[in-house]
Amino acid sequence: MTLSVETNLDKQSKVKNRIIILDSSHSGIAGGSALQQQVAEINDGVTILTASTAEQYATEGNNAGVFTSLLVDALGGAAANLVGDITPGSVYAHVDQSLGPWAQRPVFKTNVKHFVSLRKVRPPLELVELRRISEFFPEPGSQFRLDPTYEPERHES
Repeated sequence: MTLSVETNLDKQSKVKNRIIILDSSHSGIAGGSALQQQVAEINDGVTILTASTAEQYATEGNNAGVFTSLLVDALGGAAANLVGDITPGSVYAHVDQSLGPWAQRPVFKTNVKHFVSLRKVRPPLELVELRRISEFFPEPGSQFRLDPTYEPERHES
C-alpha cells in the first residue's frame, strides 16, 4: 500500500518545488512505492518531510506534537545556515538532531535539483564578517589563536 499525497492538482501545478509536511503517526509511508518497501516514488520538484516513519507513532508533549514544536523552532531560525537561509534539508537535520535518542524518527524524501529557501532569517554572522574568514585563515590548516580574555574564568576547584 502507498499513500499518495500528491493530488492531480499538485501534479498539474506549474510550481517547480512543492513541499509536503505531515505531522501524524505513520506519516513516513507518504510517497512510498506500492511494489517495493524502502523505495520512494515522488515527482520532480517534490519534497516530503514527515514526523515519523511508516511504523511509528508521532509523539505529543505539552498538548503539542513534538515534531511540530521542532518544526516551528527550525523555521524560527534554528535551522538557518550561515547566510540565514532555511531549507527543507536544514529543517530535517534540525528535527532529526533535536530528537536525539527519542524513538520517533522523522523521514525526508526529496526529488529536487536544488533546495529552495523556505525562509530567510538574520544570519548568525553578518555577510561582511563571514567574507573576512580568509583573513583569519589564509591557508588550509591555518590556526587562529584565541584571546584568552574571552574564555570563562576557571575556579581552582
